[in-house]
Amino acid sequence: LTSLGKPQEALTALQPLMEQSQPEKPGGVALNLAAGGACLAMAKVSTEKADIDKQAFKGLMLFLKGVVFGEAFAEDHAAALLGAEQCFTLLGDAGHAQQMREERKRFYGDAFVAP
Repeated sequence: LTSLGKPQEALTALQPLMEQSQPEKPGGVALNLAAGGACLAMAKVSTEKADIDKQAFKGLMLFLKGVVFGEAFAEDHAAALLGAEQCFTLLGDAGHAQQMREERKRFYGDAFVAP
């Protein structure tokens, strides 16, 4: 739904699943990444600074769960680091964005490089 331009619908559909999952399990990590991606998508299309900050922060919290719990799952962990980096960038925190980028590079080299 997010890739179809319907991130709010994606969040609504994900919410009950997230409430039933455990964030440290592979499925829980994936759900947090999907919800974080929906929040990030909403932040990127918003025109109001307050809404951008709100959605980017919500996305950041979801992606950081993936950073913490996803290390055992390389692709999810790399995606969480990238999502957190993008949220930090939208929030104007270049230092933490750079830290996420460096962590992704340290863990995975060029395996999960994003544009």
